[in-house]
Amino acid sequence: MKKINISESVLNVTVSYYENFTRVDGMELNLLELLLSFADEDQIRSFKVKRLRTFQSDEGRKNEKAEIPCFTPSGTFAKRNTAGLRVHTNLIQFDIDFKDNQHIENYHELKVQLSKINHVAYAGLSVSGKGFWGLIPIKYSDKHKEHFRFIQKAFLSWGIVIDQSGSDVTRLRIVSYDAEPYFNHHAIPLENYDVPELPSLKEVYFTPSDKNLKLIAAIIFLICKHRIDITVGYSNWFTLGCFFATTPNGRNYYHQISRFNKSYDSSQTDRQYNRCLKYSSKITIASFLHICKNYGIIYVPGQMVVWKDDYEMI
Repeated sequence: MKKINISESVLNVTVSYYENFTRVDGMELNLLELLLSFADEDQIRSFKVKRLRTFQSDEGRKNEKAEIPCFTPSGTFAKRNTAGLRVHTNLIQFDIDFKDNQHIENYHELKVQLSKINHVAYAGLSVSGKGFWGLIPIKYSDKHKEHFRFIQKAFLSWGIVIDQSGSDVTRLRIVSYDAEPYFNHHAIPLENYDVPELPSLKEVYFTPSDKNLKLIAAIIFLICKHRIDITVGYSNWFTLGCFFATTPNGRNYYHQISRFNKSYDSSQTDRQYNRCLKYSSKITIASFLHICKNYGIIYVPGQMVVWKDDYEMI
């Protein structure tokens, strides 16, 4: 195999490596060196992989798989859970199973097709020998799930179904064997990521006589339009939660403004909103407007809400 300078490769990162998928104590290995070894048929683990592919029964494959090492392509971990993530590799793995893609007529040529995608850094056979898997570098490691959703939708538009497991940053990958893996050491990091569509605020009904509700709607509309994060800092987030707890549609509003924070978590936001319900009577719209003003969202009494060069009439 052609020798390369690993320092130049997007695959030159460190991952956690485990003797088998039951182990929780891993060691750190260079991912590129590990991937290059997948093409070495003299490796003991390559022999195990090839033997696994000869089993006809699910039980036989399962038992053999339990003896094969594995690794975490998306990072290194103190413990193999989200909280235990030490360093993200800025890589996402994708998995293409034959059972989900039997509609693809040239399925056996799929690795060649994957090599035409300039974001794909690696593509090879899965441990079963029937599927394909690969790696895509991403720009924003804190948006792992969002990047994955974009990748999933892009593949689906090409008629390829990829496994949902890639959305999990802790997901293990069992080492495999592929005599001819595809490498693109200068793959372009993916910048695109998916943001779930928000409900249309124009469809929410407000009592015409209630000016405060119209004002809130206008501000939320600008926040969502420009993805302004006004929830930075726990104090702001708590105050905003208490305020929205006093308004119709408050929980929905709270999620809409919270999701622009890089640490947004739907379940955590719900729990916080429930806590805020106990203190909501102490927070008025003045507090809400004060926080908005700190982020450049200005209320012109009786007329409009302004943010930079954009505005929303009320």
